[in-house]
Amino acid sequence: MSFSRDRAPVPMTSPSESSGPLIQSLQRGMRILELVAQAEAGLGLGELARRMDLGKTTVHNLARTLIATGHLAQRRQPTRYVLGPALFELAGRQRTQALHERAAPVLLALSAEFPGSVALLAESAGVEVRVTLRAGGGNPGVVERPLDRFSPPYANATSLLFLAHRDEQERRVFEARHPFWELGAHLWPDERALEDYLQQVRAEGYAAPELAQPSGVLPIAAPVFSERGELVAALGLAYRSDKKPTAAVKRRLIERVRTAARSLA
Repeated sequence: MSFSRDRAPVPMTSPSESSGPLIQSLQRGMRILELVAQAEAGLGLGELARRMDLGKTTVHNLARTLIATGHLAQRRQPTRYVLGPALFELAGRQRTQALHERAAPVLLALSAEFPGSVALLAESAGVEVRVTLRAGGGNPGVVERPLDRFSPPYANATSLLFLAHRDEQERRVFEARHPFWELGAHLWPDERALEDYLQQVRAEGYAAPELAQPSGVLPIAAPVFSERGELVAALGLAYRSDKKPTAAVKRRLIERVRTAARSLA
């Protein structure tokens, strides 16, 4: 959900509606959201009332209702109305749905191109990494939407990709939830080796860890970035073959996954 500064005000009447009167209070509430969205620093009560050509008491009551539903928030010093968390949550859901719609055919194409392999989309769920879409494996031609499938920390290409892009505060929360000595020490020589690999992931733009994997299995994950450069998802491929992938095959697989991830950005 986006709010453009150039959008026209929401009309108080709609010429296409002929079945009955519109809800005036709802129209006014939407108008408040439009006006607040157009002001970077928010709007005070007096300015909002002036722009709406309404009394302060009426605008205050409307704004109070929108604050109660989470669609507006109120800042202090000076007191101003700004967009609330409920609107950003709606916008996030809309972006997620759009991402899933774009990702589904990409995952199907990857799983069909590499039979027996699994293509997936993983997204952040707090400090966890949740697999939200999955295609291939024992259910070819179908995009699954797992409800409780999470990537294990320190051991998985998608979880390592997200770990490489977490900020300092997120890392502290992650490490408190998933102590390295308990969950990662058997996978990595030491924490320095892990940090070196995470730096490599950031520099190269993908994760393809060569940990203890069965012969012929290669996990790869590439980032899906937002227009602001934020990591919003990881596109992964759990490649499976009868024999160990050669260096040339590995390069081709990595480039294929990176290209697919860029198409979702």
